[in-house]
Amino acid sequence: MQVLQLTKRNPATHSGPPPHRLQYRFVRLMAVVFLCCAQLGANALAATYYVSLSGNDANAGTQSQPWRTIQKAANTVVAGDHVLIRGGTYNERIRLANGGTANARITYENFTGEKAILDGTAIAMGSTDALLQLDNRSYVTVKGLIVQNSARNGVRATSGTNIVLENLTVLNAGENGITFYEPTAKHLPIALGDQADASLRSA
Repeated sequence: MQVLQLTKRNPATHSGPPPHRLQYRFVRLMAVVFLCCAQLGANALAATYYVSLSGNDANAGTQSQPWRTIQKAANTVVAGDHVLIRGGTYNERIRLANGGTANARITYENFTGEKAILDGTAIAMGSTDALLQLDNRSYVTVKGLIVQNSARNGVRATSGTNIVLENLTVLNAGENGITFYEPTAKHLPIALGDQADASLRSA
């Protein structure tokens, strides 16, 4: 018969750290592992989508099967996603369905080396409309696009924060090139690269 003998631990002769310190270190280690896994999971979920004049909105939005309209992308993407827009003139008005987060922005950008134009020719608009409408959206970046021929505003944002416009060109807007109303105008960064007919104003 085997006998299980329990021996009382003597703190004076025990060389290792006490149990409560081991437990504390284990909890800290597990917290670090959890945070790393959460960050890796968020990065893994982020996707890059493509829009092309040769695409179809029924496609998957991949480089080989791009969407046809920027609005399809705007209706679909979520925090962390990146939209690359192939060259050409897109005759449409864009309203974003989602915004990003502080750790996972949504980015709309021209495809490298190609000129992507958002054109408002013959698109009817109300008095507060814009060709690119960013109302109530935060943590969004728009880079390298040309926005032109809007009957009202070229780009408009209200009640959002941390919107970045980078190397954006706005031409021939009927009212304002770029209009940021309060409280958006208080929340930088608002990065304006090459642009024309643009204005920032508060309501």
